[in-house]
Amino acid sequence: MESLCQFILEFVLEGIFGLTLENPKTKTWVKTVIMILMDLLILGLFAFVAVTGFMGKNWFAFSAGAIFFLGWGIFSVRTTVKGHKRGWK
Repeated sequence: MESLCQFILEFVLEGIFGLTLENPKTKTWVKTVIMILMDLLILGLFAFVAVTGFMGKNWFAFSAGAIFFLGWGIFSVRTTVKGHKRGWK
């Protein structure tokens, strides 16, 4: 999962903004904000799946969306705090 998130970040940020997590010129708080925004985008997708499944009485979609939402939320908070403390090294 971490490699997937890193691939997305490198593809988007390096391609569009020229920023990388390994770039020493980029400040730590900028990297943290970018990581949080990417995580919120993914969490929004899982929340959308869960809410759509709930509204349409599709319990499998609701369960899958809710489980992935909770799992990704816990994972992203852990990874972001750990990365920020280390300075994204």
